[in-house]
Amino acid sequence: MYIMKNIFKISALCLLPLVFVISCNKVEDRITVPDPSTWTVPVLQPFDTVGVTKSSVANGTMVFRYNLVDCGQPKVLLQYSIYAKKGDLKPVKIGSSYSDSVEVSYKAINTAFHSIGVPVGEWSEMDFYVRVSVGSGISEVGKNSESIRAIVTAISLIPEPVYLVGNIFGAPEWSIDNPLFIFFRDEEYAVGNVYSGYCNAGEFKVVEGALGDWNSAGVYGKDDEGKLTHPGNNISIAAAGYYTITVNTGEMTYSVAAFGSPNETEYTSVSIIGDGIGGWEAANDIIMDATSYDSHIYTKDNVTINGEVKFRVNQDWTVNWGGTTFPYGLGSPGGDNINVPDGTYFVKINTHTGHYMFIGKD
Repeated sequence: MYIMKNIFKISALCLLPLVFVISCNKVEDRITVPDPSTWTVPVLQPFDTVGVTKSSVANGTMVFRYNLVDCGQPKVLLQYSIYAKKGDLKPVKIGSSYSDSVEVSYKAINTAFHSIGVPVGEWSEMDFYVRVSVGSGISEVGKNSESIRAIVTAISLIPEPVYLVGNIFGAPEWSIDNPLFIFFRDEEYAVGNVYSGYCNAGEFKVVEGALGDWNSAGVYGKDDEGKLTHPGNNISIAAAGYYTITVNTGEMTYSVAAFGSPNETEYTSVSIIGDGIGGWEAANDIIMDATSYDSHIYTKDNVTINGEVKFRVNQDWTVNWGGTTFPYGLGSPGGDNINVPDGTYFVKINTHTGHYMFIGKD
């Protein structure tokens, strides 16, 4: 037999003139949990494939279903967890719930597959099972279902965002907490990060992943010319002008080169438009804000979107940009509508190049 102890501490605090009184009471309940061998058997409903694709990772979920288990003690809340196992490797938990199904995003499934070595772009076999437990882990009191074997595939992980921190864009200078100076990418799985536009003379470093800590392993600076290291030295720009800065944290390289084709046309406005924000009429345009360091780079924070959008100039279709990838992309003039999953975003577009991004705020 297994014993669970739930200890509740009830404290009363009374403050009277010149008197401070604390009283405590302790109540202990004992719940007997029958041996798991006496529980009813969990059965995971069968499935044949778990195919992770770019579109499913962007906005898709998979639901794993099974029967509820009777452990013989109605006061016990059972947790149901889906595990994936590849060969002799340690199983990885994909998701859990307290109901008769677990809904897991394909993004989380893809991350779990990478943790146990599922090859990218190839089909391979994987075993899945549901574990019913009183606790929350493999070592806790519980019972496993029989395994189901399915064929699975994974895609490359979307690289962590990369930010520029320094004084080449003006205020806020050297702010390790500032998310506004995030690099663009040609598409969502690109390992290269790029900025093309105006820079002040000054210095910068790059930060990969979470902001907020100069001691983070994701802070990189100059090693040899064109090479990054942690934490490294500041990277310098000697004279103000238009530059293209590229950073590849996978190869630990960077480059700073003159940008020879800046957009010299000044726009009255650049806006976001589309069904994703309410419709394609001018009344739905969300006007973006030109940045202080380059009037051809526009941002808008806290934009709620659910559906297709594009970018356009002066609330007219003469000049507009669209694209086929999310959350990063290299838009093209008159391109496709950009399909954006339901959410709230920091949105940014570079009208020199057409690069855009939608960074989730959730």
